[in-house]
Amino acid sequence: MRYPADHKPLTRHKVLDAAARGFRRQGIDRLSVAGLMQDAGLTHGGFYAHFSSKDELVVQAVAHAFTEAQSHLWQALDRAPVGQKTRAVVEHYLSRAHLRTPELGCPMAALGTELARQPEAVRRATAEGVHGLREVLTQAIAADGLRVPAELLVSTLVGGLAVARVATSAAQGERWRTQVLEGLAPWLSPTPTT
Repeated sequence: MRYPADHKPLTRHKVLDAAARGFRRQGIDRLSVAGLMQDAGLTHGGFYAHFSSKDELVVQAVAHAFTEAQSHLWQALDRAPVGQKTRAVVEHYLSRAHLRTPELGCPMAALGTELARQPEAVRRATAEGVHGLREVLTQAIAADGLRVPAELLVSTLVGGLAVARVATSAAQGERWRTQVLEGLAPWLSPTPTT
């Protein structure tokens, strides 16, 4: 059977999507190649037509997941008026939807320390992804004229969401999420000049 010219890139993208979501949902070590190919609606044997190993897939899936997450944050930044850009990015990151659907959000909040224990290539992709998150916040902070380090916001957002997700009840996770939002509020308003 002859496939259309775009079949291979589309199939590869489908595998990357399934891996990026599966890793964020189940963890890197718990998701097998066979399982992720099944999630993608493909056969296990087709995996090696796209990737040389699971390690190669992990690197690319992590980068893919960060790109997706950053795209949503850039959209939040672009839609918000000046003076509200940082708040919009923070509120989007700490949204109820992001809390409840780790498979669709930031890989740092979903996989955190697991990423730190991966091979160097994965850690490098993670560092680039975190740099991308920092860049979104740096742009928002500059546009709003705020005086808050982007690193502080990245760390607080990732850590706050990760902790909210390990709560033993939805209500407890929601309380944690809203406490982080409230705690960041003073940092999200311009300091009045005297």
